[in-house]
Amino acid sequence: MLTSSTPAAFTVYQPIRTVEPPDSPLPGTLARGPDGRTVMLVDRDAVLSWSGWGAHGDAHVLSPLDVVRRSDGHDVVVSALSERLDRFLARRGDAGAPLSGGEVVTLTVSVIRGLAASVVRTAEETGEWWLAEDGKPLLVEGVGDQTARRASAEVLQTVAESAPRTRVAATLLELGEAMTERGFARDAIEWEERLFELAPPEALLTQVLGPLRARAVAAIPDDVDAVREPGPRRGWQKLAAHVDVDLADAASDAVTRLLRAARGLRAGRARPLLWAAGLALVVVVGGLLWPSADGGTPDDTIVTAERSPVPTDAAAPAPPATPSATEAPAPPAETSTDLAAVTAELLTRRTECTDAACEASVMEDPARELPPGVVDAAADARTVTLLDDFGGVVVLRVDAVDGSAAMQLVTIVETTQGWRIRDVHDVADAPS
Repeated sequence: MLTSSTPAAFTVYQPIRTVEPPDSPLPGTLARGPDGRTVMLVDRDAVLSWSGWGAHGDAHVLSPLDVVRRSDGHDVVVSALSERLDRFLARRGDAGAPLSGGEVVTLTVSVIRGLAASVVRTAEETGEWWLAEDGKPLLVEGVGDQTARRASAEVLQTVAESAPRTRVAATLLELGEAMTERGFARDAIEWEERLFELAPPEALLTQVLGPLRARAVAAIPDDVDAVREPGPRRGWQKLAAHVDVDLADAASDAVTRLLRAARGLRAGRARPLLWAAGLALVVVVGGLLWPSADGGTPDDTIVTAERSPVPTDAAAPAPPATPSATEAPAPPAETSTDLAAVTAELLTRRTECTDAACEASVMEDPARELPPGVVDAAADARTVTLLDDFGGVVVLRVDAVDGSAAMQLVTIVETTQGWRIRDVHDVADAPS
């Protein structure tokens, strides 16, 4: 029962603006709380029959945080929501930055936990997935035009279509089908364990700069005569167009490390480091870490001490058993952590290739023409230095041992067949 000491809604919570569907799953008022965090105030009378009342304690289902009194009624306090999850995924895709493997695990485990908690209470309730302002995925029950099961399955299908690894995509599609069946909640823990074996979870990067639309080019048919031939692009523009899958991983840390390294070099040597830092900053501007360190329940954390995934010994796909006579030697084992050595070997094998099969074992796109330079030099005439690893996409610098050739930057990318050269760029093309 509310007493005279119960605070008035707009005394404790300072209003910011009103929100309504489709910009919010529920009509309400965004407000600043006493702790500085943004919440949403919803008229209690508008949600009297809302199933979210029973979700208190479910970390990934929207539920009341508090109830406060107004002069003419009461408001329910819930987490502020930034955008619908499918819109977030579309925005990441448009920006040429689909979720990394770790982000996929984070998102999918959230969907598993939210849906499992919901179906235990509400069976076939409708629902939509939204992102809270701290980046946490939340299931909003009682809204939308499809069941929470179907909405969850569609989220996983969308992620699977752009997943960078085929094993991840296959698991998501299988999980999506399981979500539509009865008994899913019983198997939720097993699904989580399978996902943790695929990749360590990472926070969702919710702030991505305006659309690069790199993938829109691939959608244009090859036989469209009206498509004009694009003009020449500077080297840094070409690299930005191709480093699009896992570049977002740990971008903030990468920028910091590169800038610190550049301070210890003279201007000419620091330039490629500053260029690489700028590229990381252009593609991703930080991420909002979740779960929140304050006010969360123990279940907010995707990986707990009891649920820490155990590394597996699953090997990468084996190369063809009978390669052609002219094919290059098999690539080094994928367990190697010396990416500079991996790149040096790729460059050496590329100079020895004499046919398309060999080039396909070295290049991500065998048809891509690389600029000549120090990358063509013999192995003992060049050095390879790792600039940074963005999680599946790596940037390295190649220098001539005797200083007779200008340095070049090499991008390699991890594929299901192993590491491949994606592109080479002359440092002179990098923006200053």
